[in-house]
Amino acid sequence: MKIEVTRADSTHLEEISNLYLAVTTYLESHINYPGWQTGFYPTRQTAQAGLEKNGLYIAVNEQKIVGSFVLSQAFELPYEAANWSFPSDYSKIFVVHTFLVHPDYAKQHIGKQMLEYVIALGKAQGMNSIRLDTYEKNLPAMKLYESCGFRFAGKVDLGRADRGLNWYHCYEKIL
Repeated sequence: MKIEVTRADSTHLEEISNLYLAVTTYLESHINYPGWQTGFYPTRQTAQAGLEKNGLYIAVNEQKIVGSFVLSQAFELPYEAANWSFPSDYSKIFVVHTFLVHPDYAKQHIGKQMLEYVIALGKAQGMNSIRLDTYEKNLPAMKLYESCGFRFAGKVDLGRADRGLNWYHCYEKIL
């Protein structure tokens, strides 16, 4: 399946909210690899925050949003504990957040195409690397990241142990 990735705008907010709900509902009735919860994360507010920072992106197939992610140049403070390839002030680094694909479109290489888009965008904008994290038990995500050339950079505690999410694996792709 071929997708088009583009920056989202306010007209996409409702459909992205529905995408988040479809993903969390699916995860709660199947193996919840990322540990996401309906009404907690991701939510419409997650999309709105990404939109306000001009970093909300969508993957579209036949005029339907089938995936989404948030791209920023901000990091979580615990990221400092990871073993990154080089220190940075994040002015030359993209960080990927809330990376997801609608469950009806799983295993159709949409996630890979979205990462390829981020990599191409990063190169075009002169970024040094792309960084992201995932819950330590999110094996499908880790497999995807590694298949796209991301390297494991260590485990960090993002302060979500109260939800049973103790450790996150950090990944980095040098551009």
